[in-house]
Amino acid sequence: MKYTFQNIPWLVCSIILLAITFPCKARNGNQQLNLYFNHLNVSNGLSSNEVNCIYRDKRGFLWIGTARGLNEYDGRSVKVYTHNRQILHSIVDNFINSIVEDDSGNLWLGTRSGISRFNPYNHQATNFKHDSRNLYSLDDDYNDHVYIDKQGKIWIGTESGLSYFEPKTQHFVGVPILSDTLNKKGLTAVGPMLEDGQGRFWVGTYSGLVLLNRKTLEFQVFGVKPLAANGANATTSIFQDHAGRIWVGIWGEGICLFHPDTKTFSSFKWDFSKSIPGTINIPLAIAETQTKTGRNVLWVGSTQGLLKIDLPRVD
Repeated sequence: MKYTFQNIPWLVCSIILLAITFPCKARNGNQQLNLYFNHLNVSNGLSSNEVNCIYRDKRGFLWIGTARGLNEYDGRSVKVYTHNRQILHSIVDNFINSIVEDDSGNLWLGTRSGISRFNPYNHQATNFKHDSRNLYSLDDDYNDHVYIDKQGKIWIGTESGLSYFEPKTQHFVGVPILSDTLNKKGLTAVGPMLEDGQGRFWVGTYSGLVLLNRKTLEFQVFGVKPLAANGANATTSIFQDHAGRIWVGIWGEGICLFHPDTKTFSSFKWDFSKSIPGTINIPLAIAETQTKTGRNVLWVGSTQGLLKIDLPRVD
């Protein structure tokens, strides 16, 4: 099975964003595509040009998480919500890692300093932070991520591990997902999470890819390299393509295709230069599109640019 890579250098958007609309032309085979970009930045209301996450809610509003606050965009203007020590119900922190929406329409914000449940109607936040005196508080405040599965269960990933939120008791319940050897501070850090089309729940950790049975809480850990307490299998992204294949971004190992039958990975790297170790082959995000001719393309955002991978047809 052959995968073709193309590298497309990033535009440094956080530096050169323009608050204007301009055409961008690209060629796809013999066809020319005309795309128009309308840039939104600090000059027309955005709280920061460093955008970490974007979410479109049920009402159609666009929520933009930046390094300096939460932004609400209605297609015309931007409203900014930031942390303010003088305001009890302001969001817990300005650096937003993730945004998801629950069944009640509340937005859950994962930040660098805790979790906020933000009501988009009255613009008030209920904040959750770690409390050493409370066993059922958030287990860690740093670098928090939130994921809501198809059953509406709220999962929290922090530097200290995985937990879920129990609405009735307002408790956070920790879920061990690593062996005692790997269950150490730092190695338990949880980032990306994914519920795939088959209902399997995947969790990316600093120590590898975890498959969690949400009913029994039994887990399996997989890595490109032998599992060890050195962060060699740090997972940066998880994605399922149209054919049901699981793609995993692993720090320094490139984009990896997981084979469930053999529980192994095929690793695809794009840079074999002798650069500083740990600075190359780092995928940060994965997405998929389909061309007009029916070809499926995998897009990988990395520290070295945007990679385009032509996927083989699946009969």
